[in-house]
Amino acid sequence: MERDLVVALAQIGTGFATLIVAIFLAGQLFLQRKAFELAHEDSVREQLYASEIRRDELGIAAASNESLAKLWVEGSEDISQLDSVSHYRFRTYMRSWMMWLITDYKLRRNTTNISSFEQPCRVFFAAKGRRDQYAGDFRLAFLSVPELLEVADKVYEEYEGVPASEAGNVEEKFASNVTRNRPSPYNN
Repeated sequence: MERDLVVALAQIGTGFATLIVAIFLAGQLFLQRKAFELAHEDSVREQLYASEIRRDELGIAAASNESLAKLWVEGSEDISQLDSVSHYRFRTYMRSWMMWLITDYKLRRNTTNISSFEQPCRVFFAAKGRRDQYAGDFRLAFLSVPELLEVADKVYEEYEGVPASEAGNVEEKFASNVTRNRPSPYNN
């Protein structure tokens, strides 16, 4: 009988020890989850800050470089007036802006109302040359973010009076010597 009592007490003791270890590990998991949440928030904050820095750098690049500023203004007015090299430079700079907008949206889409992206699109599409370049080329990049595509198309249509998807062959407006530096499937 004594032996059974000792075994029972040992099992109860082992059970309590297991319970204490389980409670300790659950506490550690809780603390670790909190630490990961904080690290994630910090990471998102850093990415948002980097996005804002990138936006500022793009703006400062044109403002501080006279030839880029001239190119940006001329291309924004009418891309068909640009020669091949100038169009390539304009398109590359505009791609940087488009990719910034897409990246910024991806970073903010869970915390920001989609309508807050209308204003950057309005500013961007205020210029005819940029709208033409969007409809003829960069709209495809927005297909990966349908919500942002909808906003950009809405703003485009407000300016142009027709949907970007029905803009026709915008490339016909380009000068004949403008480089078509895209793969052929996009030229259809």
